Amino acid sequence: MSDHFRSFTFVDRILEDQPGSEIRGEFTVPESVEEFTYTHVAEAVGQIAGWSAMAALDFTVRPVAGLAGHIDLIAPVTPGETLELSATVNRVDEEAVAYRGEARVDGKPVLRLKHCVGPALPMVEFDDPAAVRDRYELMCAGRAETGTYPGVPAGYGPMVVDDSLDFATSSLTVPEDTTFLRDHFPRKPVFPGTLLMNEKLRLATVLYEARGGKGRIVLVTKVKFRAFMLPGETLSLRAECQQQEGDVATYRVESRNGDREVSSSRVRFDREPSLPEDSHD
Repeated sequence: MSDHFRSFTFVDRILEDQPGSEIRGEFTVPESVEEFTYTHVAEAVGQIAGWSAMAALDFTVRPVAGLAGHIDLIAPVTPGETLELSATVNRVDEEAVAYRGEARVDGKPVLRLKHCVGPALPMVEFDDPAAVRDRYELMCAGRAETGTYPGVPAGYGPMVVDDSLDFATSSLTVPEDTTFLRDHFPRKPVFPGTLLMNEKLRLATVLYEARGGKGRIVLVTKVKFRAFMLPGETLSLRAECQQQEGDVATYRVESRNGDREVSSSRVRFDREPSLPEDSHD
């Protein structure tokens, strides 16, 4: 059985779509998976926005990860829960897609994305346009297969905290072949940026806890992906403390392929924050 739309597709149903404008949908996290991290939820929000953008341009382009200005990590998601996904597409054309979006569980927000922009690349380079259109129509009709996501491996390399406690390092080798790469994407396997982000957040957390921090990551900003991560490539990861006072801290995290920076972002740690306001700025 094909892994397409089964191994890294986080939208089950599209409840309403005004292509290129507003979209709402759902994804039920299978109870069988061990975890569904904040970065998986961010991927789901990005995917729901992508479906609306692709439909607006008749599935001729495929949005890919680029920039995310602001990600609120509000509450964790438990396997078995259903994500209520929504997105507003602010721009869509043959060059880029700009959007914001949100995920809720039982009507309560768990994650918000703001100020997101992704390049729009030719669909034929990544996937079969007809197959993607068919999947969209199945989701709109409520007839898409669900519950197939098998989970993905967590952790790729040992994490080493420097004796100074100023930084920590790790490495990640993109698998040569695995189920989620056959879904992301069939014609051009690319390591998902959100999985790379998850590893960097894990690395930052190891450093933060080594420095005595007792909170968690509540905000990710200035997310930039500058290059695709291809099967077989090995990336070096680094987390560096920029400022820390007790449980409140700001870290910079990055990944490199040799001398080339592949991605970077800022993360903020704190105790459980008050619920962010629903802002459209």
